Amino acid sequence: MGIRTRVRETGPAGDEAVVFIHGGPGSANDWDYLLPRVGEFARAVAFDLVGFGQADKPPYLGYSGPVWATFVQHVLNDLGIRRVHIVANDLGGEAATHWAAAHPDGFASAALLNTGTLIRYRWHAIAQLSRLPVLGALSVLLGGVLLRPALRLYEPPLPRVVLDRWRREYDWASRRAIRRFYRSGPIRPTSLVVDALRRLDRPALVVWGARNRFVPARHAEDQRRSFPRAEIVVLPAEGHYVHLRAPEKVAERLLPFLRGQLGREPSVAAPAA
Repeated sequence: MGIRTRVRETGPAGDEAVVFIHGGPGSANDWDYLLPRVGEFARAVAFDLVGFGQADKPPYLGYSGPVWATFVQHVLNDLGIRRVHIVANDLGGEAATHWAAAHPDGFASAALLNTGTLIRYRWHAIAQLSRLPVLGALSVLLGGVLLRPALRLYEPPLPRVVLDRWRREYDWASRRAIRRFYRSGPIRPTSLVVDALRRLDRPALVVWGARNRFVPARHAEDQRRSFPRAEIVVLPAEGHYVHLRAPEKVAERLLPFLRGQLGREPSVAAPAA
């Protein structure tokens, strides 16, 4: 693919790994709390998605789930990772679900934090604004200034250190990438993705914030369409970026889930009816 990115890694060597996929407007740094804790018992990897953080941000790229999934596979190939336990948030779930559906032999389990296959989803107001020709272009120019007010409108208070970092990382090229993602089409997954994941029936942990206004909590239960055995947890006081606002609450659920999945052979799903 010829695109460079920054990779953060900890834990023992091996071709099985927990792979963290961040959302917007963040970077691999969004996993600062969880990455070292997972690294205590497993290979743990986080990297900047193309278009964000310190990754390349080519202006010609059509940012979408399938494009990010291809990028993810290139990174995994370079790192020698053959078996993957995905942890994803926000638009990282678009990358994760498209990748998982296309690579069943490598996909072992998923932990989805306010993300997944958003079957009944309609774009939130900020995304709809970004899709407009003129106002959307202005949002790219002013996105750094508008970031904090937009988050205050949609999200319970986030730590100031996170907001300050996002303000530094959310440059013009990243804002352009997010707008291209919003304009790439409806976010609802294709039936091919949903059906492929349902047939695989991989273990999944779904963690949602009840105060999530970007992607309301009703979408948590929808994940059973793609992950029939999903364990679903809704946290009453949390929002869309629960792993940044209350990472210890996520760790309480995530770490036991991952420990239970590592090294297990996938069960053979029954044929679809």
